[in-house]
Amino acid sequence: MVDLFVVDAGLLFSTWPQKNPDKKLVTTQAVIDEVLNRRSQRRIDEMLSTGRLRIEEWSPEARSRAEEEARKTGDLDELSEQDLDLLALALTLQKTSRDMTVASTDFAVLNTAISLGVAVLEPSGRFRHKIEWIFKCPACGKVLREAPPQMECPVCGTPMQRKSGERRRIH
Repeated sequence: MVDLFVVDAGLLFSTWPQKNPDKKLVTTQAVIDEVLNRRSQRRIDEMLSTGRLRIEEWSPEARSRAEEEARKTGDLDELSEQDLDLLALALTLQKTSRDMTVASTDFAVLNTAISLGVAVLEPSGRFRHKIEWIFKCPACGKVLREAPPQMECPVCGTPMQRKSGERRRIH
């Protein structure tokens, strides 16, 4: 039984926390700062005051690893700084909490988390495949496994397009 969930703003905005009142949640300060809606802020303040939601810090090494893995999977350009911080927190906590899961509504976060070896939960159940993205040049056909600098083709300079490469079922 999972005892700790690392959550992003999308999950905090959803009804999942109310439907699962026994779950312990942890997030970063950057995620809390994303919450601008007064109703959601009250809900978060209540969870913080009761100890159900904690704010924790991530390690710089974990942040570097999360960014590198996101680059490898092709998700880096889709992830915000807050998303990378959240993944870094998951990696940091993974060392001390075996039963920890990243709960998110963001497919790029989930895809990268799986690649990092972290358990994931997407409440709606729509996230079913881990995707390895490829980058293809529409002009010359060059295919790369990692996003090139400035998303330009290294052969002809045309903007690269991100395409779904290998897909693996996760459940």
